[in-house]
Amino acid sequence: MDDTFTVSAEYEGQTLTSEMAALPPGDYTLDILTTHDNQLLVRAFNNREFYSTTDLIDQNWLWQHTDLADGSRFVPVSADIEPSYLRFGTQTISNMRESEQHYGGNMGCNGMGGTYFANAEQQLLLAGPDSEAMGCQEEAMASDDFWFERVTSIYRYTIDRDTLRLFAASGDTFVFEREVEISAENRIYRDILSEWSNDTPILVVTKSAAGRPSTTPDDIRATLNELFGNGHNDMQAETVDDLLARNDAPTALADVLTLDATIVVDPSELDDLFANGTEAGWETIADQYNSAQTIFTFSLPCFNVAGDQAIVYYGIRYPGFNGGYYALTSNSGDHWIGGSASNAWSE
Repeated sequence: MDDTFTVSAEYEGQTLTSEMAALPPGDYTLDILTTHDNQLLVRAFNNREFYSTTDLIDQNWLWQHTDLADGSRFVPVSADIEPSYLRFGTQTISNMRESEQHYGGNMGCNGMGGTYFANAEQQLLLAGPDSEAMGCQEEAMASDDFWFERVTSIYRYTIDRDTLRLFAASGDTFVFEREVEISAENRIYRDILSEWSNDTPILVVTKSAAGRPSTTPDDIRATLNELFGNGHNDMQAETVDDLLARNDAPTALADVLTLDATIVVDPSELDDLFANGTEAGWETIADQYNSAQTIFTFSLPCFNVAGDQAIVYYGIRYPGFNGGYYALTSNSGDHWIGGSASNAWSE
């Protein structure tokens, strides 16, 4: 058997060739790309062997920017409060009792995913991808389009500490940073804010936890039983006990709420802004805080003993509305899901 073989392809009237090392017997996916400088790039991936490294899989990679071949830089915009991200892992196909290497994420507007192949030479093939079909603001849609136009031309990756780079045949380089693990409290806040960010992409969040509403513990229990009781979402008494115990007074939120698309201010600062009336206050907030028109306050999230159920109280204020909500949510591992947010009061 020869040590190498030649692959050739016709491209724009030229015959391009590439030498490739001979492959052991097996079932392969052969991928051929033409680079921006008219080189033929040939890669082989063994269909029967998964290859991935622990540095790459089972973590979120946050898209920072893309350096283009012409020297310019593209910076993505996300429609959600969460930044655009990419995640690699494995997925089991239950009805076929097989597994495949799967990637997914959100590059600006729509969730997407597909199958990927990798090898020991850090070559990479991102097949697909499939995508949702939601409409978003123009900048977020542009980020989606930018990714989908280039994803299938990505051919190689490198990881340098917490930086992932994906190299495209077009000469563009996608730069991602490893997501730092965030606390359960911050994750709950993030997921709540994400639910509202489609309508209000710029948010003002006060620095102190609101504490519980100014009613008695018995009234709070009665309200929660009315909202979530009678077996609804299996609200546990110990979760309610923790809500009352941890939120008997306003508490500084410390380093939480350091999330994209939020502006964090001190409550006293907001009091000063509304000193000349409600209408003037909202106009000042819009001017000073990048058109923000929504103010959030949060209690400290409270948990059951197992740590897989939480209740949080949060207040929302925007022109023409002021109210408070309780959210009862459960932990799915990556997100707090099933959160039934119920309005406790409004004016």
